[in-house]
Amino acid sequence: MLIDAGERVDMDVEILCDDRNIVRRFDDGWRVYGSWSHGDIPLVSPASAPLRAICFLEQSAENRLIPLTDRRQINSRLLACVIRPFVTAAWWDKTLDVVAKLAAESKFYVMRFDKSGAIVDELMALDFGK
Repeated sequence: MLIDAGERVDMDVEILCDDRNIVRRFDDGWRVYGSWSHGDIPLVSPASAPLRAICFLEQSAENRLIPLTDRRQINSRLLACVIRPFVTAAWWDKTLDVVAKLAAESKFYVMRFDKSGAIVDELMALDFGK
């Protein structure tokens, strides 16, 4: 499925945020939330969704999802995504604990994609064990 900017796609999709997302762990799993600190798209949602996977984005000439399983690499990539406000030792301890749990309990991919929209087929093919 190729998608251009003007084409409508029949999927149940909602943009939570295009820049900074928040993850939170509950007894039944992880949830992802958008935030008021959006990037280029001003239309963001106050909703949340179950976190099924985390994709580390790489612009590319190919459209491909590459599973990541190396926990050290996952931890390193996750830490690079953490927003760092004024930091205390207690804040770092909590953050490192969250990153370690997230790395152990979630699925991770490198998402290589171009701007054609063809990556959508790759995403739709993922089995999240629903």
